Amino acid sequence: MDEAGERRPEGWRATVTRIFLCLGLAAILSQFFRSATGVIAPELMRDLSLSASEMGMLTAAFFLTFALTQIPTGILLDRYGSRLTIAGTMLFAVAGSVVFYLSETYWHVVLARVLIGIGCAGVMMGGFVVLARWFDARSFTMTMGWMIALSNGGNLLATTPMALATEWLGWRGTFLVMGLVTLAVVLAVLAEVRDAPPGHQFLARKRESGADILAGLKAVFRNPQLPYILAPGFVTYACTITMLGLWAAPFLHDVHGLDGVSRGNILLGMGLAIIVGTLIYSPLDRRIASRRRLVLAGGGGSMACLLGLALFAESSLWLVAALLIGFTLFNTYNVIVVAHGRLLFPDHLVGRGMTTVNIAVQTGAAALQMASGVLIGFVAASVPGAADLPYRFLFAALALVTLLALAYYAKAEDRVPQPLSQGRK
Repeated sequence: MDEAGERRPEGWRATVTRIFLCLGLAAILSQFFRSATGVIAPELMRDLSLSASEMGMLTAAFFLTFALTQIPTGILLDRYGSRLTIAGTMLFAVAGSVVFYLSETYWHVVLARVLIGIGCAGVMMGGFVVLARWFDARSFTMTMGWMIALSNGGNLLATTPMALATEWLGWRGTFLVMGLVTLAVVLAVLAEVRDAPPGHQFLARKRESGADILAGLKAVFRNPQLPYILAPGFVTYACTITMLGLWAAPFLHDVHGLDGVSRGNILLGMGLAIIVGTLIYSPLDRRIASRRRLVLAGGGGSMACLLGLALFAESSLWLVAALLIGFTLFNTYNVIVVAHGRLLFPDHLVGRGMTTVNIAVQTGAAALQMASGVLIGFVAASVPGAADLPYRFLFAALALVTLLALAYYAKAEDRVPQPLSQGRK
């Protein structure tokens, strides 16, 4: 029986375990591809003669593409289900990995990141949609937290293992191998994932007309609470991926002189902190009645770490590493923001609703990465020779945008899940 006292059908646990593992593997790959250019950023900049702004645009290309494809992805999720949507779009990630392997110019790797962005667009939100239909609202945050924690294995792969693989195979060969792994996961998703449990209303849904699709999108965008969720959604993950997936490694290289594996080790610690933080926030969500309070507390902790980095960028490596790891630990409060957003939408709009929230998440990541590249390039050109100064400005800027987003979110209605089963008939 589940926590609401509902009896599960025979074989439910085994089925859900297979579904969860397949979705988890897809999510691991999605997170890997988001962060994969981070630890090899100095090598990419050297091999392809990239400037700081070009490096920012390269990493942002994934997230900008990801954001632009969220509305069509949400429609596909609600109309065809997560199984077909995830498997179909991930084929673009396979193609993008091959293009990355063949890349010789800046625009080649930008194209590769665009294709990979399309390929990963439906993975996390598609997985959340499946979980929302297999678990009741009271269990959803915990299950989603486990999914996010598992997915961050991809961030770990993009740290020391990525650095070691690059030393062995080169960054091109590493991407080719990951493309083949992605193809295998596509086949696993098709074989094992089921969009909803037997008897769920999604399985008996009627095919939506164009007018129905438009009406659903209007209902999502007209939700008065949506803007309050979009504000931290725009900033929180963007700060994490701007640090972990882009500038933490160059900072450690330029200011502290670390090589690829040493940089990877600290990024590995940051990735582990994301997993630990997610597993801390998820049970706290079940014990603390105020989601808003949890989000504001997590944001306060992450801002403190960013300000510490701005002040002590050239301090001991141990302090800098602790602040970087502490930042990613606190900043995983985004899992609470996503769970808060899920409660805004009925089941038949959950795909469009959650991908709309994800538009803010991915647009924020793209915008912040592009802006960060411009900021670092501008400061470096204005004050040549001060290797630490561009990064100090970056850390302070990330703390400021976090403060502004949380100040707006503080006005949100504080919603918590009710102990009732949702979506099963």
